[in-house]
Amino acid sequence: MHDPPDTFHALLNHNRDIGMFAQDRMVVLGLQKAVEFYAGNPHAVNLELTPQPTPEDLELEKNAEAIFQVADELYMNRRYHLDP
Repeated sequence: MHDPPDTFHALLNHNRDIGMFAQDRMVVLGLQKAVEFYAGNPHAVNLELTPQPTPEDLELEKNAEAIFQVADELYMNRRYHLDP
């Protein structure tokens, strides 16, 4: 939470949707390959649904997909663990 705004990101999970927030942009990945994009500063306003994704939005989508795919792979193969 104390990372600079240009490097901060947050991973999100709600019901069966997962998402990633970075640089005042958010991508939400849902069931059956549903994707929604939002923009805005959550400290100042509610995030607004973006009707047309920008190249930055599409890059954020790829990054979110990669992170969650690796997490799923580690979890499903019982390779994720925390050292004591």
